[in-house]
Amino acid sequence: MPPITHYKGKDAVYRWELTDHRNALADLSEAQAISFTVKEQVTDADEHILFEKTLGDGITIVDDGSIDVTIVGADTAGIATETAHLVYDLQVVTKSGQVRVVEHDTFTLALPVKQGTPT
Repeated sequence: MPPITHYKGKDAVYRWELTDHRNALADLSEAQAISFTVKEQVTDADEHILFEKTLGDGITIVDDGSIDVTIVGADTAGIATETAHLVYDLQVVTKSGQVRVVEHDTFTLALPVKQGTPT
């Protein structure tokens, strides 16, 4: 997935199709854990994670190789707009304990033009 632009305080679902080294869809039945993490900077300690989604808590395996990451408005509502240019990564931990960073890029937090709910 390319860099993400997400609207502050809004809900969204992002889908990834994960592949293995042969470019075939990954077998996610072998995943022990999956996490999607957002921070201000890559070098920030984990205590400074702005929000995180995990398998069963915001991350759903859709089918072989595909996952959905669901971000709800509350995840981003409290993030200061001056920290709008953030970073994210998506990690998979295999049953053998290998940690694989399968995606990382920028996470831009934008302000929607209409702040309330559309009518």
